[in-house]
Amino acid sequence: MIKRTLLLFALIISFVTANAAFVQLKYRGTVGPYAVEVAFNYNTGGADTNYRPYFTDDGYYRYASHSDRRIRLATSNCDASKSTWTFNEYSGGQRTGRWTLKSTRDGFTGTFVTTAGKKYNVKLYNVTGERDWEWAW
Repeated sequence: MIKRTLLLFALIISFVTANAAFVQLKYRGTVGPYAVEVAFNYNTGGADTNYRPYFTDDGYYRYASHSDRRIRLATSNCDASKSTWTFNEYSGGQRTGRWTLKSTRDGFTGTFVTTAGKKYNVKLYNVTGERDWEWAW
């Protein structure tokens, strides 16, 4: 009885995890004149979203000049049909701005507007071959 219960549990878990794949998308680019590295935790979608992708967890970024300090990007809105993504930026527990990005063939373009009203252009390019644990942490 216990073996059958464990087998059923394993089958359910494998079915659920087969429906969506979690990956970390990695980018390098600029926010205004500043070089940055960005990591988004991403879900490829599952049966419940008709396999449309969506972000499932916060992202992080760091400025190349301050690589020991990461800044959180909390998912605010995503529209896979329009390829647009919005993130609220948090530093030190305080909301410090908003990123509005549009997906391109090789990354994202968009803007970062600080809570003080300063606006910066954002350009991010996809990076492959990097190990997750070495990225934007």
